[in-house]
Amino acid sequence: MRETALERTKLGFLALAAQLGCTVPNPAYRPVVARPDAEQAGADTAVPTFAPDAAEDLAVIADLAAPVDLASTIAPDASAPTGLVAHWRLDEPGGATVLDTAGTNPGMLANGAARVPVGFPSARFPNPGAISFDGEDDYVVLGIRGLPAMQAVMSVSAWFRATSVTTTGRRNLVVFDNRGAEESWQLGLDRGYPAVWNWGSAPAPLIGASRMDLQWHNLIYVFDGTLQRLYLDGTEVARFDQAPPSAAATAAYLGTYDPTGDQGERWSGVIDDVRVYDRALTPDEVAWLAAGND
Repeated sequence: MRETALERTKLGFLALAAQLGCTVPNPAYRPVVARPDAEQAGADTAVPTFAPDAAEDLAVIADLAAPVDLASTIAPDASAPTGLVAHWRLDEPGGATVLDTAGTNPGMLANGAARVPVGFPSARFPNPGAISFDGEDDYVVLGIRGLPAMQAVMSVSAWFRATSVTTTGRRNLVVFDNRGAEESWQLGLDRGYPAVWNWGSAPAPLIGASRMDLQWHNLIYVFDGTLQRLYLDGTEVARFDQAPPSAAATAAYLGTYDPTGDQGERWSGVIDDVRVYDRALTPDEVAWLAAGND
């Protein structure tokens, strides 16, 4: 039995849908439409006929033959944060240099800070490495060009995994420091709790309620000019309604607050994918980053 042009078009649609991974309906299925009894009786014995327009069929077949650009149907992700001024991915294959892929602030591994061949596992982008710190003397010194002042509107994100969690003292993840002004901004753990503190501040102005475990986590600090907020894995865990110190950073580090004078506050564990923004991220943007997006 010869296929009509319309039947060939239908088969073409089904073949294309299968290639694209779509759910393909059973071609033998026909919907039942309720009709008045008299009409239904005639319809049960009637044989449907088709009079397709040949020109329309050819146009549809030509469309089926054209390549399908799936990428063009996906809208750009509007949740990706803007304002990125520094981004240390920490996944270079070797050497002591730490690249800033968003700005001009390369850093340097020091005192044995070591590369590990895998970054945080929930990353939704290639993430082949991170930096390990022994808690004794390892650190990374970062460039400071263009970084926001401590009291400026800003956001800082870092992924981390502790190899041990102490119930005393503090451990530094990311630090902006100004020795001359005796001011600092420090992100890390305070007695095992996620926290932000400043030079001489006791207790920490922002501190979470749950002590950390030895799994991977994301910490994000946001200052909008009025409120300081701290997020753990996308959820706000602390806020403070006073401004941080006003000094500009004259140094920045990972894993320590002072390479020569740090007394027991060095990081023990792994740090990955550190980002600095010159604007306050929204809660949706915080959640987007905490989900492992890039």
